[in-house]
Amino acid sequence: MKSLLSAAAFFIAVLSVQAQETVYRSELPSKVRSFLTYFKSPFHHAVKASDDLSTTYDIVLNNKTEIQFGENGLWTLIDGKGNPVPFKFLDKPIQEYLKTNSKDLVVTKIERSNSQCRLAFSNGQKCQFDANGTLLVANQ
Repeated sequence: MKSLLSAAAFFIAVLSVQAQETVYRSELPSKVRSFLTYFKSPFHHAVKASDDLSTTYDIVLNNKTEIQFGENGLWTLIDGKGNPVPFKFLDKPIQEYLKTNSKDLVVTKIERSNSQCRLAFSNGQKCQFDANGTLLVANQ
């Protein structure tokens, strides 16, 4: 009986763990492939992670930039690993803020959630915007 319970517990644990696999660029959803056109560095590899509830993608470019995509195919994190990150895909108010107030700074990381967008710059400064592109915090 004890071994049956152990086997059942192991089976449940295996099912709850995300399955990860390396995928080719051509196997990525079209929304993800389309987003990659904003980046100059070529595609290196992608990892697809799936469980019973969702599928996510972690992309790595040749220059080591990492891009994470959530279940809906929208990016959630872009980490340039010190390299410049483009921002032409951000909401217009955020783009305008960057052009006006941060033109001498290089964006190296962008994180997005449902309610906020956070940017990090090469000099260590950070800023945060709400979902409408309104500046919440600058130069943290």
